[in-house]
Amino acid sequence: MFLKFGSPLEPDMTLFSNQLYIQSALVVLAVICVPWMLLAKPIIEHMYPRVRQSNYQQFDNDGEEEEEEEEQHGMMDVMVHQGIETIEFTLGCISNTASYLRLWLFHSLTQS
Repeated sequence: MFLKFGSPLEPDMTLFSNQLYIQSALVVLAVICVPWMLLAKPIIEHMYPRVRQSNYQQFDNDGEEEEEEEEQHGMMDVMVHQGIETIEFTLGCISNTASYLRLWLFHSLTQS
């Protein structure tokens, strides 16, 4: 699908009518989703900072109250975390697709 993007398909290679248009739309959607996944969360967290909730109290083993400190994350931490999440998701999608294609190939070889 990615290798022949935009080039016409041979009639014997199509599974259904308008396959080229649907295939092209899916490629464009995949290309748009990667920057969306990478940038959406950091931009939203930067534009709308979290509203501080009331301080929660924890009790230690002696029954004394301890205030829980909220961990502060900088913008760079959020960007790095989101970059790692995006890479993991993209590689997972590629791996799942490759596994599915291997299974499909194995099935087609055993049928012939």
